Amino acid sequence: MKTLNQKQKHGKHSQMMKRLFKTNHLFKSVLYLILCMMPFFASCQNDDWKSEIDALKTELEAQKKLITELGNSSGRTIIDVVVGEEATIIKFSDNTEVEIPNKLEQEDNNSVSFPVVLIGEDDNYTVNGESTGVDSKLYTPVLSNGKWAIGVKEYAAGTEIFAGIVETTGTPEGNGGQIIFYFVDGTSVGIDKKGANEEQPTPAAKIRIACIGNSITYGATIANRDVNSYPAKLGEMLGGDYEVKNFGVSGKTMLMAGTDQNDPMQECAYMKTGQYRDAQAYNPDIVIIKLGTNDSKPCNWNTHKDEFEGNMQTMIDAFKELDSNPKIYLCYPTRVINDGAFTISEETIHDQIIPKISNVARENSLNVINLHNVFDGKGGLDQFYNDNVHPNEAGATILAEVISRVILENVFPSEELEHFDKVKTVGCLGDDVTFGVGANYSGGEAYPDVLNNLLGDGYEVTNYHAGSRAVVKNARETPDNELGNAYYGTNGAFLRALNNKPDIVIFNLGLNDSKPFNWEHKEQFKESYQYMIDELKKVYSPKIYLCCPTEVRNTPNGTTTVSWQTLKEEIIPLIREVAEDNELPVIDLSALFDSKQDSECLSGDKVHPNKAGYEMIAAALKDAITTNN
Repeated sequence: MKTLNQKQKHGKHSQMMKRLFKTNHLFKSVLYLILCMMPFFASCQNDDWKSEIDALKTELEAQKKLITELGNSSGRTIIDVVVGEEATIIKFSDNTEVEIPNKLEQEDNNSVSFPVVLIGEDDNYTVNGESTGVDSKLYTPVLSNGKWAIGVKEYAAGTEIFAGIVETTGTPEGNGGQIIFYFVDGTSVGIDKKGANEEQPTPAAKIRIACIGNSITYGATIANRDVNSYPAKLGEMLGGDYEVKNFGVSGKTMLMAGTDQNDPMQECAYMKTGQYRDAQAYNPDIVIIKLGTNDSKPCNWNTHKDEFEGNMQTMIDAFKELDSNPKIYLCYPTRVINDGAFTISEETIHDQIIPKISNVARENSLNVINLHNVFDGKGGLDQFYNDNVHPNEAGATILAEVISRVILENVFPSEELEHFDKVKTVGCLGDDVTFGVGANYSGGEAYPDVLNNLLGDGYEVTNYHAGSRAVVKNARETPDNELGNAYYGTNGAFLRALNNKPDIVIFNLGLNDSKPFNWEHKEQFKESYQYMIDELKKVYSPKIYLCCPTEVRNTPNGTTTVSWQTLKEEIIPLIREVAEDNELPVIDLSALFDSKQDSECLSGDKVHPNKAGYEMIAAALKDAITTNN
């Protein structure tokens, strides 16, 4: 077999190349990169493979080094290669181009071809635009990743030079699968693909996924977490084309000022951990960020909640700066079954942290994976948790299933950054009925949670409940309480809605206004309702719905309880007047339970709906929203 230094049979070719290279340095650089002389076909014996491959490796490294130097000196990149019948046009980033004839006339009038070898749309090698029928994925040179030996590499911004040899093959069927390497100096080396000592192509790089998170990501409380945590399950579900690494750290927060509830001196910020640095060094293609659960602890949230969005932006920016330019997903935290477990607050997660994550996602055009409601509608929540916070193996499997579906459906799509912008946000503003009293509100039975599931993709529902609040300005919680129980007062729910700006606002208020000690201020009802509508319209232009409250069937005691008579005869007509004054649609929930027995729609107090009643409310709201939006 002819070695890399045996060039005597290519003397004429080399002399002509030298004359051609004298034209200019850039032309020389380009020719070194993408042109080759007609091959000198040589055979290869299996016994000689080791020495030939070693020699080839040495030559490849030298060629790569040469090309790097030439590429740096040229300061330009190739943006297009147009192969024509007579010539190949190479276009550069500075709007210049070089025309290279496919054949050059020698002094003896014999023409010599200069093949330009590229990868065609069918992934086969092409020579001067003609397909060779040889699969580039199956036949690759030693030390190649499948592309660098082709001469040019496609990028989003253009085509960049990156190799020192041009490569093509003989016909596999008639040549025993032989690969021929053609070098710019006219020499060539042939290696038979068949044989016991065959050198295999380097496999395609896997898509790297980094899972960022806390103990739930880490797999705390799960036996054999290396196999059963949701990142491990995710890797198993995605298959061999993906590599998933778990960078979860127990107890960590998104907040840079996060601390441990039992030790204020112990720092708990995820961005201060070694795993965070390791995740960046991993240079992932996809980043899954699931933090926020530990941020809800009073020791963190009460003092530093205003820093949450800024800290999350810092993390996003750090990953955006990586060379891999990863696709980033933000996750809503999973539900906490019993509010206050480990001092973690489900109410804070649901009402404050999730809206903030939503804001950051919107600002960065990032997709959100909603893991907060993934266990809803699957039976009791207890079956998915080892404790009140940490999912068990069954729960981890569901988390992995949800994330894998998102990745497999959306990885590098043509409109990958538009999904979140298309989501309509819905804000449910209301009292203890909106909160979900009378059902398992922490288990996803409150009507905003049910509505979120009914609306599905394209909508995101947030519950802005405020307990036993009323509309009138001088509302009280009980007759003996001081003033200050108006919905738009100090509870913060209305202010959060103003800050988060949901696209659709659904008011469901009036129940607590029917209590006698509040309805003595009935003259304030329309004015107070109008105030809330005006405040929203000052900030932005949401689609607003007003709800007539659902029927109550309690027995009023005349002093402290809600009154269906007051609701039906006075409050509901006033709600309709406010809607008419503002040209707003009304969702009439007052007759929703007309044909139902108490047990079919109401809880034991006959005021608050039960699970079935909340499902009826959610269905009515869903019909109104989808009909009018």
